[in-house]
Amino acid sequence: MELFKDTNAKSDDLWLVKEFFNSTYRHGRFIRVVGKLAKKESVVINEEYCLFPEPEAGEPELTFSGVKFGNPCGELIISEEACGRFIDEACERFLLAQPRESARIREVLDSRLI
Repeated sequence: MELFKDTNAKSDDLWLVKEFFNSTYRHGRFIRVVGKLAKKESVVINEEYCLFPEPEAGEPELTFSGVKFGNPCGELIISEEACGRFIDEACERFLLAQPRESARIREVLDSRLI
């Protein structure tokens, strides 16, 4: 099952974000990854990533505004607000498939910074 159905690069500008959440779900890492994102922690899984800015790191590629999603096919930066909406929507879709996990998802969302 996919959390987001339309992840076509040709017809959806946000496909990288959707595919990131789909991938975490497919690999059984959804709750752990969403927990990290909710705390503004960057996540890299294989060749897919979601990065938050780290200007203090001194690396130009970590100095940006927003939240960066990417994989070998490309990168996309969205606002923190948009990322927060994706987290909410992904969690709603996850709970449709995994209703028994509602307490764990609620715990993650209650502790969120984004």
